[in-house]
Amino acid sequence: MMRKIKLSSVLVFVLLFGYTMKGFAQIPTVQYTPLAAHYYTHSTILDTARVYSNGLIDQLCSIYYSIFKNDTLTPVTNVADFGSIEYTVRSYSSNYLTQSITNGTGYLSVKPLFTSYNAFTLGIFDNYCVARNRPVMLEMVFDKPGYYKFYCEIQSCSNSGSSTGTSFTANGAPSCGTGSHTDYCASSCTNPTPLYGEALYLTICEQGSIAFSGGNTSYCPGEAVSLVYTLNNFNYQIDTAGLPLWLTPVIDTVANTLTLTGIAPPYNPLHPSYTFPVSAKISVNPIACPGSSINQTITIINAPSPVISGTNNICEGSSVELLSNLKGTWSSSNTTIAEITQSAPDSTVIITGLSDGNVNIFCETSTGECTVNSLPFAFTVNPVFKNTVSATICSNEYYNIGSSSYDIEGTYTNTLTSGSGCDSIIILNLAVNDTAFYEFWMTDTSYTWNTITYPVTGDYTQNFVASNGCDSVVTLHLTITAGIDNLDYEIRVFPNPAQDDIHIDFGKVPEAEIAINIFDTYGRKVYQSLMSKQENLIDVSSFTTGIYIMEVNTDKYLYHYQFRKF
Repeated sequence: MMRKIKLSSVLVFVLLFGYTMKGFAQIPTVQYTPLAAHYYTHSTILDTARVYSNGLIDQLCSIYYSIFKNDTLTPVTNVADFGSIEYTVRSYSSNYLTQSITNGTGYLSVKPLFTSYNAFTLGIFDNYCVARNRPVMLEMVFDKPGYYKFYCEIQSCSNSGSSTGTSFTANGAPSCGTGSHTDYCASSCTNPTPLYGEALYLTICEQGSIAFSGGNTSYCPGEAVSLVYTLNNFNYQIDTAGLPLWLTPVIDTVANTLTLTGIAPPYNPLHPSYTFPVSAKISVNPIACPGSSINQTITIINAPSPVISGTNNICEGSSVELLSNLKGTWSSSNTTIAEITQSAPDSTVIITGLSDGNVNIFCETSTGECTVNSLPFAFTVNPVFKNTVSATICSNEYYNIGSSSYDIEGTYTNTLTSGSGCDSIIILNLAVNDTAFYEFWMTDTSYTWNTITYPVTGDYTQNFVASNGCDSVVTLHLTITAGIDNLDYEIRVFPNPAQDDIHIDFGKVPEAEIAINIFDTYGRKVYQSLMSKQENLIDVSSFTTGIYIMEVNTDKYLYHYQFRKF
């Protein structure tokens, strides 16, 4: 059986307030039943409107209507696309005439006796000058949700109409008099002029539903929560405002279900249960339509979770003891980083750092029917740094590591502290290069060595940097003579400067073989040979550019000659 709901008037017979026409100062009014905030589809909506002419009982009028859905500018074309609308008026005596509104715009017709009319005097419906008891009753059924607008306009007509043959006597109310009046009607309204219009609005809702269909209502702390609710079609807009933050709604539009999933929070003796609304709205409904809602209660079982405490970082190879307020079984999220030593479920455990990294430590315990885990205890194993350094210094230098200094060749192990407080081990392989010492002899009237001229016999020292980066100490043993005594043998060295070869003319040297040595300006011997007088050519093409000292050693004399290589 279809349910009937009393609602506010959708049919409006209200004349413009304050409007004066043809000398009439009286303002007709219409009384109608009030509107509700919303209505559901497929429900029958009944409304009654009563006209009070306030004396304007002989004015010929018509009623123009237009119907809108979700649009206030363009009327609908066919009412049947959205439902049905009928209106009923008492024609005469106890006979009632019911007619359908099928078009989105048009005029309402009445049939006070035997003929239908689109224009009529207001006295036919009056409840002021005469109690005609002829209300207009509207019956509507809407099949689709939405915002509907029903606009009615009272239009006055310039034609006078024809008598229906019925009359009445006014009751003497103000502006009514006590005379006799005849009802007039016309098939149409000539020169319709709006007197008053009013729009009524209806919110039509598809009725939703939500029902609990599965899932536990009590959970252990940390347990996965799953609550299932059955919905009707399109009931897919979920109101999350009242849901606990640890619950997430999931809609299945095929099965028409709502599932709340999440992880049960820890037990709180001050808040052992949670009561919250589970609300859903139909997506095709206007926003003003109410949703479907039920209250849900979830109880958290009294099973407190373990709480881990202690140092949360150690060094590789070190161990630390952690504590839990409850006995349980401990675990590490990565046993290659942190290893747990536990002989039996207990409230303490030893954690050993195996390699650097971050892990989570857990403690699991059983309380009654619940098995609960602690929150992850973030634990860091800091690295112990090991580094091998190879270094070379000179014999007069030191190599520093931390507060230690080294100047003797060897291998040393140093243990420092890193920024994380762990050991930083440095193994030093130290090599020490000695200072090079060279010397050479020179006999001359004076001698210039690296831009310094020495005119006096003596020993002179200059310091250089050897190829290994250390000092090279070269000593010159200089003998100053008044003349060159090698003239005895008349030895000559040429060309000077030389590019590729140096020639030696041994002159009157009697020896068959002569020792030849060549030194650079650092005192380093770069050439050595025992030459015969016939082998008097030395290849210096591979020598670097610079000044060199040639030493010619005979049995009797030691001669030194300076030449330049370019």
